[in-house]
Amino acid sequence: MLFAWSDGAAAQPPDCGGFLVALVPAEPGSAMQIDADRLDSIPASWVADDFDRHREAGGGRRMGLDTAEGLFYYEMGVLRDAEKAGGQMLAWIAGYVQHSELKRTLCEEEKASGRQSENILMCMRALGAAPLETPSTTIEGIRKRLEQFIALQPARDVLDLFALGTAIRFMYFAITSYQSLVDWTSVMGETECVKYLQTNLAQKEQGVEALERISHQLSREMLTPA
Repeated sequence: MLFAWSDGAAAQPPDCGGFLVALVPAEPGSAMQIDADRLDSIPASWVADDFDRHREAGGGRRMGLDTAEGLFYYEMGVLRDAEKAGGQMLAWIAGYVQHSELKRTLCEEEKASGRQSENILMCMRALGAAPLETPSTTIEGIRKRLEQFIALQPARDVLDLFALGTAIRFMYFAITSYQSLVDWTSVMGETECVKYLQTNLAQKEQGVEALERISHQLSREMLTPA
């Protein structure tokens, strides 16, 4: 069962949606108590077990997986799904964490993922290709790992550190994917598409640097011997 989580200001990510889907029920009367009145306001695309699967329909070139070009379009579809589902995951994580700089950075990266998803779509349109329906099982696995950890009810600062690592995993998955696709599109001579993908790659690299700075800070605070 899924519950809306209401935890005062901490559950209100700045510019990040203003609601959250939690994965474990809160204790009665606790700070993480269910806010049933807000359940109806949760868009279906934000439900944790139903990440955004609504994709544009349309014509255009569709390639089978019997050629390298077909694999390229397949990987593009996976990455676009990863940006959409991963961005939603970042906003979802932002509602759990208490570290203010981490919360703000996660919300910034959620917005960036939305722009990067659109850049992938623009790249595919430049190639004359239709958007692909290719779910990213990698992002689904990352999300489920976080769910399992949250169910263990860790301390809030420990959850911050774990959630930060989860966000960084997503970012590096996207970075390595963009690196391969930039190389492929360069070989294909698709200069317009290369520009979109290079933009996304540069933004992801900047984003993960910001997250890693926070990770280093938290690690020093929590792991340095007293």
